[in-house]
Amino acid sequence: MTPVINIQPIHSDDDYEIALAQIQDLLNARKDSPEADVLDILLALVRDWEQQQGYKLLPPDPIAAIKFRMEQQNLSQRALMPYIGSLSKISEVLSGKRSLSLAMIRSLSTGLGIPAEVLLKAPAPSTPKEIQELCKEPARFPLKEMKKRGWFSTYSYDLKDQAEELLNEWLGQLNDIRPPVAVFPRATRQTAKTDKYALFAWCVKILLKANEVKTAKKYTKGCINFNFLEDLKKLSLMTNGPKLAVKKLQEQGVRVIIEDHLPKTHLDGALISLNDEPVIGLTLRYDRIDNFWFTLFHELAHLINDFDNNSSDALFLDDMTLDSNSGNLSEIEEKADKTAKEALISLLQWQQEIEENALPSSTKIIELAFKWQVHPAIIAGRLRYIHKNYRLFPDFVGTGEIKCLFQ
Repeated sequence: MTPVINIQPIHSDDDYEIALAQIQDLLNARKDSPEADVLDILLALVRDWEQQQGYKLLPPDPIAAIKFRMEQQNLSQRALMPYIGSLSKISEVLSGKRSLSLAMIRSLSTGLGIPAEVLLKAPAPSTPKEIQELCKEPARFPLKEMKKRGWFSTYSYDLKDQAEELLNEWLGQLNDIRPPVAVFPRATRQTAKTDKYALFAWCVKILLKANEVKTAKKYTKGCINFNFLEDLKKLSLMTNGPKLAVKKLQEQGVRVIIEDHLPKTHLDGALISLNDEPVIGLTLRYDRIDNFWFTLFHELAHLINDFDNNSSDALFLDDMTLDSNSGNLSEIEEKADKTAKEALISLLQWQQEIEENALPSSTKIIELAFKWQVHPAIIAGRLRYIHKNYRLFPDFVGTGEIKCLFQ
């Protein structure tokens, strides 16, 4: 026999307590029964009252919610396999040994009708829409390499089942940092073979590391100019010149971050905006003195030519093996190459001292290095590039002399 329930509006705390007691009596009501209809009305009245009073209730325990639904629908653990996976995973989830993945939460919410906010236990972190979309394809990220490098927390996540959580947690570290989502519609000096998901992950890591670096002062547009580059290139003559250059740039508010490239990114250097502050990322993919200085000056050229005009949109990702003489690069990249070359060794200097299509002697290279105040590797590297022969002057380019400075 159906119990008689006196339903009345809630106007006071006493009315609220009475309604809660009535709900308690009807919690086991059979679906589609008159009692269930009464329960729905009471729940609506209680929710409306709680909203009026501004009550903030703790969300139910997600495991308790799953177990309640199992009991309500007389479900066995095996019935949860379409939503959670193997019986062993189900056992671990129900015992609290394994946390719910976002994929499991979606399946349980859709299949069993358990509200996602209950299964999440707390509101999901507020992340930009673009990043939320990226996280839905975790398999496209180089997760194993990222985990190997220690980019994720020390918590023992299952990469296969909880990749989405890993990415959400990792990308959540960006907080108020503007994410480099522009890497997807464009990557300035890259080929179609570039893995843009790996490229995006590398950019995020650069920004996270840069955010931890404190600079002596805030970057001022125009402080990096040709006079500054003229002084900077002289540091190349010193053994620890690369480290001194990084320090000198940091003193001007320009962060320089060293991070190995990820597989399939074909990356040497980058200029990225950290909320309108310039960050230069270097991979040292080719551990040579000539490569370090030209890549650094190329990114500084982007800083002078492009960043100072539009810092909010700055994102330059450079594979320096792509030839500026091929005709396949943008005008922006060709201009950056030209600026970097001119800043290191001017075209006039070069034409005055080195005959076209001729190879100077080793003695001549050393003599010019002191005259031009640059490392001999920079001269040798340009000769190798001009003659398209990278076997020339192997003893001059300083192979293996850069990474060791930054370890």
